[in-house]
Amino acid sequence: MGQLKITAHLLTKLKKHLERGVADKSSAEDYLNGAYVKMREYQEKCPVVNEVAFLKRAAHNLAIDDRRSAHVRLAAPVCITELPEICDATPLPDEVMIVQERLAQVRAKILKLHPRTRQVFLMSRLDGMKHREIAEALGISVSAVEKHVAKAVFAIT
Repeated sequence: MGQLKITAHLLTKLKKHLERGVADKSSAEDYLNGAYVKMREYQEKCPVVNEVAFLKRAAHNLAIDDRRSAHVRLAAPVCITELPEICDATPLPDEVMIVQERLAQVRAKILKLHPRTRQVFLMSRLDGMKHREIAEALGISVSAVEKHVAKAVFAIT
C-alpha cells in the first residue's frame, strides 16, 4: 500500500475547509480523522488515486451522516413516558356497545311510560321546555308537570 503524500499543511487546509461547512467547528477534526481511517481501510483493498479528494469527500459524508443521525435522535422519542398524552375522543368499541345497550334500555322504559307522562317528560327533556310552558301547552298545572317528570325519571333510572 502506498505512502500518504499528505502534509500537515494540507491537513490544516482540509480542516479549515471542513470548518466552513459544519455548524460545530470542533467536530471538523473528528470528521477528518474518521475520513483518514476510512481512506486507510479503503487503501488496503484498492489504490486511492487522489487522497485529498478522497479525504474531502469522506469527511463531508461523515458530517452529513452525523447531522442526519442528530436530526433522527431529536425526532425520535427517548422514552414512552416522555410522550405527551395523546387524546382521542373516539370511544372504544366496547364503550359504544355499552352505551347502545343502555340507550335501548332507556328507550324501552320510556315507551312503557303512561302516554301523558311520556309526553310531559319528552317535552321537558328533549324539547327543553320549562315546566310552566308544558303546563300551559297541555292545560295542566305546573305541579302535575313536576309529578309526571319525577315519575318518568324514577321509572327510567
